[in-house]
Amino acid sequence: MYPVLKSILLLLSACAFQVGLTPPNAPPTQRQKVGYRGQLFEHLVYPLPWYLRNFASTMSLLHALTLLLPLLPPSSFTSILPTLCAGPTEALSELSSRFLAGTALVLGGGALRAWCYRTLGAAFTYEVAVRPDHAFITHGPYAVARHPSYPALWAIFAGGALAWRAPDAYLCACTQGRDWVRWMVWAWDGAAVVIAVGLYRRASVEDAAMRAKFGGEWEAYRRRVPWKFVPYVF
Repeated sequence: MYPVLKSILLLLSACAFQVGLTPPNAPPTQRQKVGYRGQLFEHLVYPLPWYLRNFASTMSLLHALTLLLPLLPPSSFTSILPTLCAGPTEALSELSSRFLAGTALVLGGGALRAWCYRTLGAAFTYEVAVRPDHAFITHGPYAVARHPSYPALWAIFAGGALAWRAPDAYLCACTQGRDWVRWMVWAWDGAAVVIAVGLYRRASVEDAAMRAKFGGEWEAYRRRVPWKFVPYVF
């Protein structure tokens, strides 16, 4: 049983969800937008990540709170434990291989996503946009893949879905009889799929926008970095 260690991992995961799914910059102006609206995702580019990050973070925080409350001296706070968890809590402090694998994906994806934010700076937006002073960034994670922030987000989605379905997960142990939570999880899964597919399709649109902006410089970059998402994979 590792309640403190697992709580730390859950809190780090909550931070990774918030970082990975929160826009690092203000939305681009209307003049900066490329105007791509060819799929459902582009119309939901802000509300879907809002739901995903806040629901995921809430689940992680509830799990951590359920683990930490029994470690505190008896108080009025411990009386809320049955409300937090409707089932037995013994398994919640275990570290299953599924939970650890999922958490590793979430933390790794969040770290890579933050690196991409830092590398692109003001150029990183949640909509396809080209600024008048748009810098052509080819260093950092962009030296090995043209769209590294997208697989970072896919890793967060896959890790969350994997960790939540572990036998020692909060959703498995504590939400029996709460069908509305199950519906919210299915909505989370559906939203993640919409975003994942939308980003895959958007990559070609972004490549076209960069080609139009930078011409031969971008073509040389494409030849030097042929991988869209994952080096030596695709």
